[in-house]
Amino acid sequence: MGTLAIAYAVFFLIKTRKVTRPLALPFLIWTGVFMIYHLIELGQMRQHDYYMMPYLPIFSILMGFGAYKLLNSQFRKLAVALLILQPILACVRIIPARFLTKEPDSRKIFYDQNALNKLQQMVPDSALCIVGPDDSKCIYFYFLKKKGFGYSENLSKDELADYVKRGAKYIYTTQNELITNPEISPFLDKKIGQEGNFLVYALKNQEQRISR
Repeated sequence: MGTLAIAYAVFFLIKTRKVTRPLALPFLIWTGVFMIYHLIELGQMRQHDYYMMPYLPIFSILMGFGAYKLLNSQFRKLAVALLILQPILACVRIIPARFLTKEPDSRKIFYDQNALNKLQQMVPDSALCIVGPDDSKCIYFYFLKKKGFGYSENLSKDELADYVKRGAKYIYTTQNELITNPEISPFLDKKIGQEGNFLVYALKNQEQRISR
């Protein structure tokens, strides 16, 4: 219903040429600014839908206007039918819940509070950590209640060395191949623990690597 109302609002404004009214220009400028914002934040929106919340005022105005015009047009019966069907259509979209089934295995541990608590308590909250792979570079930090340096797909030797130099003391990773990588293993000290797919290791500083 919302999409239809927005589409009808745009169609009505163009058809009646009301886009030339005094308030139209500020609204178009407002919309243009958010189009630029959208392009700038497109990468973040891939992982964080809430970056799209600033669009709500624009869409709400268009939606309300379009719904009003639909209810006072020849399509009134269609609009009323869609309004009545909204609860049913909402249930079709969300039942059964599909958000958990689409989660990668590495993230499902976040919904097991006992396992998550164990994972959080393996490392002091004050210690800087390297965490990944996490495309958002913040979701894992949020659940683990840690701070430090995130990586997405791969962690290179140079990146790891830089993070350790900047104070990283531990690493949380779901990549077994990272732990066995001969370029990475010299940076690893003792294994702190494992919970689910997460491996937790202490990291060696430069002095410890040189002494060995």
